[in-house]
Amino acid sequence: MKMRKLCLSVFFAAIAAFSNTAAAQNQAPHIGYVYPAGGQTGTTVTTIVGGMNMKDMDSAFISGKGVSVKSASAIKLFNDKFSNDLKNEIRPMLEAMEKGQDPIAALKKSTEDMIARLKKQHEKEIAENAADPAKKDAKTDSGDIYENILKVVPGEKLIYIDKTPEELVEMIRRLSPMEYQCLCKSVFAKTDALQTSPAIEQNAIVEIEIAKDAIPGMRELRLRSPGGYSNPIFFEVGKLPENSDPFFSSGDQNPVRKIETFPSLLNGQIMPGEVDRFKFMAKAGGEYAFSVLGRGLLPFIGDAVPGWFQPVLSIHDDNGKLLAYSDSNMFDPDPVLGFTAPANGIYEVRIRDSLYRGREDFVYRLKAETGPPPQIEMKELKLDYEIAKIKESENNDSSSDAQRVDFPVLISGAIDKPGDVDFFRIKATKGQKVAVEVFARRLDSQMDSLLQILDDDGKILASNDDWDCLYTGMKTHHSDSYCLFDVPEDGKYFIRVSDTQAKGGEKFKYFLRIDNPHPDFQVYMDPSALNVTSANSNPFTVHVQRKDGFDLPINIAVEDGPEGARIDGNVILPGVDTMSMTLFLNEKTGLGLHKFSLCAEARSDGLRVVRKVIPSDNVMQAFIYMHLVPSEDFMLFVKRRTWLPKIKLPDEIAIRAGEEKTLSFQCPGFKPNKDNDYFLELYQPPNGISVADGEFQGENYVFQIKAAPETKPCRTNLIFLYLSEKKKDNPKRSRWPAGFLPAIPVKIAEKLK
Repeated sequence: MKMRKLCLSVFFAAIAAFSNTAAAQNQAPHIGYVYPAGGQTGTTVTTIVGGMNMKDMDSAFISGKGVSVKSASAIKLFNDKFSNDLKNEIRPMLEAMEKGQDPIAALKKSTEDMIARLKKQHEKEIAENAADPAKKDAKTDSGDIYENILKVVPGEKLIYIDKTPEELVEMIRRLSPMEYQCLCKSVFAKTDALQTSPAIEQNAIVEIEIAKDAIPGMRELRLRSPGGYSNPIFFEVGKLPENSDPFFSSGDQNPVRKIETFPSLLNGQIMPGEVDRFKFMAKAGGEYAFSVLGRGLLPFIGDAVPGWFQPVLSIHDDNGKLLAYSDSNMFDPDPVLGFTAPANGIYEVRIRDSLYRGREDFVYRLKAETGPPPQIEMKELKLDYEIAKIKESENNDSSSDAQRVDFPVLISGAIDKPGDVDFFRIKATKGQKVAVEVFARRLDSQMDSLLQILDDDGKILASNDDWDCLYTGMKTHHSDSYCLFDVPEDGKYFIRVSDTQAKGGEKFKYFLRIDNPHPDFQVYMDPSALNVTSANSNPFTVHVQRKDGFDLPINIAVEDGPEGARIDGNVILPGVDTMSMTLFLNEKTGLGLHKFSLCAEARSDGLRVVRKVIPSDNVMQAFIYMHLVPSEDFMLFVKRRTWLPKIKLPDEIAIRAGEEKTLSFQCPGFKPNKDNDYFLELYQPPNGISVADGEFQGENYVFQIKAAPETKPCRTNLIFLYLSEKKKDNPKRSRWPAGFLPAIPVKIAEKLK
């Protein structure tokens, strides 16, 4: 282990994610993929993690019992000097090692060839300068470089790294298999500018130890650096024996693999235009099932359309003839495919992307089993309160045959054939509110519901296709329907349930809730990892899902965390669904990881309702759409302490659309010095709100705040970023963030008419 660490520290260096190294060091790592994305119980799996900001990555964390990180280290290529010239110099050596030839001789030969080429180029430049009177006495721009290179003695030293050939060969031979694959990929793989992404260009190696008694299922893997914890990435624990394609092989880049046993699990990555192929022996009449986990591992990819890996499965005979095909599992993009072999023989299962895209983050797990393929079964609905439950009657296809029900009630039904509609009749009184809700796709039903409420004359009074809810989790089509119906008159009303696309069948089941309102809410926070500074305020965002007309203020508070931690701007007022807040940690808060959780509280008529705030990450799909992906844990990591001046802030800021006003924050005992200016800037401001650079006037910081005429009225928070800047006449002028001020509530009113 000591040898491995020494080798890594000398041989590798991370590729900087940003040109500003100081800024990059302050960033937490970000994970784009892990490969392989799972492992069998009772084994240790060596994974490659692709991402960014990994230069200073020092450890990793994985959730759940029975799974632990054995080792974790960033991959660093020649201390950030892994240039194309260096790659060209060592490529012959790696080729020789792959062929079992003498790598020392290959290195000597490549060094000789490079020196000869550079010498010829240098002589050409000298001749060109001598022929040009204007350049006759000029020294070539790269003269010093040539002079240093031409002094190298081939076989004694390398040109682009301060090592002898023997030292370099010995270092490479000490690499682990995964480290060696990463080196070969960096040297041999052709760069495709259309496929590269800064979000996955850096790598780390993580060894994950899985106990024999570990419970199968998904875990969350995170990396850590001095800048904090990364976003989570899924890692699956399973019971089946596994086989993984190498991360990179200098030989056949896409060999046909064999499925030796059923059941088993095969790991792979799809590169651009690639089709992965697996041969297996089948018996006549034998049933075989194949299922892919692709999108289920990486729910959203920000720079790919449709926003995830879209796997396609197919079965072919030994002559390549297509026998079976699948590109989904009902509404799930990850396909399953059942196959009955027509005869004894060799068959081939193939997996590719539907658009022949590919990249390192197009990771998959292919499960090969015997028997029928796994099916998506509808989950049972569980409400957190008691309600009468009945079944839909069979003959309720029209208002005249509508099933009479007394509510509150939960009805289990089905659109059991294409074009089927179900009618239910209720009695209600004027002024009553009735919550009518379909649970189908949320429970893995294939139904895309349409809900309509009609009066006794058949007039549609309310309808809904897709309920406008938070985009949480992996579902991008929120196809369940919901209405909160205000009853206009005493009488009977009809509820019509159908499938939007007039489809139907045994998989089109639903639950229909007809109920008195049960106002409720759920709050999500992003990001799930807060990498913060103490003695400072730290921003985050909350998102509210409201239900059954809930519209009360919600207070966000620290449920479990460091002593003295508090939330500023912690009240979510009625009508607000998304807003930013700040977490303040005092100077006594120690560095490192802390237990942390938030709770959301609402009060009404003496009733106190408390809900746990769910950690989540707001991720992008296909360049534009944003989704909240819930996480298992909050990670609160204090990376350093920051000193900020004491600033007396107002309890609230009020401004009208179209208004510009002067604000003054009292900053006792704090003034700019001879070298630095200080000013405030809005962090993620509400649409239409802006501030101009201010100035210190005595003990006060005075600046202008403006609301554009089209700014919509709302109640939210303003968060100011506190910045320091070198004086304008300072030749080393630079600006850097010093910290955040506590969130300040703001009331934006309508423009005066």
